[in-house]
Amino acid sequence: MVTMGLAGDYWEILEDLDARRGRGGRGWVVEDTAARERRRRAGVVRALAEDALCELAPDAVLVQLSGPAVRGSRAPVWAARIAPAGRDALRYRRERAARTTPLLPEPPEPVEEGRRVVQLHGIDVDTLRGFLATVPDLEAGDIPLVREVLRRARAVPGTRRWTLALTPAEARALGYVFWLDSLVGGNRSHLHFRRTCGDLLHDDPAYRLP
Repeated sequence: MVTMGLAGDYWEILEDLDARRGRGGRGWVVEDTAARERRRRAGVVRALAEDALCELAPDAVLVQLSGPAVRGSRAPVWAARIAPAGRDALRYRRERAARTTPLLPEPPEPVEEGRRVVQLHGIDVDTLRGFLATVPDLEAGDIPLVREVLRRARAVPGTRRWTLALTPAEARALGYVFWLDSLVGGNRSHLHFRRTCGDLLHDDPAYRLP
């Protein structure tokens, strides 16, 4: 399980899965390297699958992929295809690297009643605002919820903290953004949010915090 950012070879394989997902086989990419390299890639692919960034083919699909047009007579050891969260991670990584100007803070509004009130560091809110400036939509996340939470955010006078009022669904939406950010090296906000709001998060692969 990845918790401190993806290493270069992880991104390389994720990019490969994304580039080859349209070449037949309904998006499945079959292992096709030498034995030594195949073992290394298999370990990386398994780790990516544990974090819901890609999907490993079940045995029945491996048998189907052993047809002459794909692998000859031998069933592949593994096959994988990129998941929506994987495409989101790639897109955020690319567009984050190209970002040059940060988003200015939006004016805060009073906290609504009936919600869990939490506080985040200024750097955490900056991460969320920067994410919205970089990636306006996601395949597996909920950007409108993130935008709505930040619209209601209230600055704590004299500090770099912000008060947020969250429903569980909003907490999961923020958690997904922080998790994507952690994959490209922004682990601080991810860990702080997990400590602050971990009890609001459900064991949902699309929103879970590793």
